[in-house]
Amino acid sequence: MNSAAGLRLSMLLAAAAACGKVNDMPPSVDGSISDGPPIDAVLGSQNNPARTCAELHVAGLPSAVYWLHDAKGDPPFQAYCEQDINGGGWAMVENSVRRADGATATFWQFTYADRLRQLGTLAVGQNYYNGSLYLIGTEYMDVFVDLQDKTAVAAVMTATGINPSTMQFTMPKLTVGDTSVYTNQFASGWSAQDFDGDADAAGNCSTMFSNVAQHYGGCWAYNLGSDADAPVLDGGVGPHVNNTVLTSLGLALQSGTGSYSQVKRIARFTRW
Repeated sequence: MNSAAGLRLSMLLAAAAACGKVNDMPPSVDGSISDGPPIDAVLGSQNNPARTCAELHVAGLPSAVYWLHDAKGDPPFQAYCEQDINGGGWAMVENSVRRADGATATFWQFTYADRLRQLGTLAVGQNYYNGSLYLIGTEYMDVFVDLQDKTAVAAVMTATGINPSTMQFTMPKLTVGDTSVYTNQFASGWSAQDFDGDADAAGNCSTMFSNVAQHYGGCWAYNLGSDADAPVLDGGVGPHVNNTVLTSLGLALQSGTGSYSQVKRIARFTRW
């Protein structure tokens, strides 16, 4: 290095040190100055998965998709962590999004064989389901977003586990929220078009309501893909909620509706 180049480098380093930046930038593997820790060292990355969304929340990380691993030592997996609602630290299990093209109802018409699988696109604006999270979750939260974009927590619930064959929760309990949501969409059973595990004596709630696979009691306070007012398919737009439930939560009703309203989004989250 010639003297002019050496002087210039010394001046740049001195200026950076005066701004307090040199010590803030750790050296990279090859000894050069980097802008921060290697990407694979960041908490929530594939090579450094967090144990829970709650761990990421404590670290001050925002709502986003992260890599997690559970206490059982299973391979890391990706989850959307909701960090802004009800204390944060929630992993998204189900996400039903209103679609004018009718694709939402079709998405939720999966069969019993898919009950523990991951389906769809992992994003808040897309239909998504990850039934495997039911195997590790112990606390659950159902969230509604109405047609005016107002958000409300419908219910917070707990369970000690789930029966993977019937999809019935073990020792379910309502912590806070709407009792009809808890009774029908958490504390009872689960049905798909080829599996009748709900509590309705009249028949299979799934086949009665557009073949939507979800937890049912007898039958529902909310549905991820069907209406209960005729015609129940309602163009396949997706999530509907009983009007009484929406009103109790201070959410808007669909104009010209019967007893049920379309909403923009229904999401279920879990913590463990």
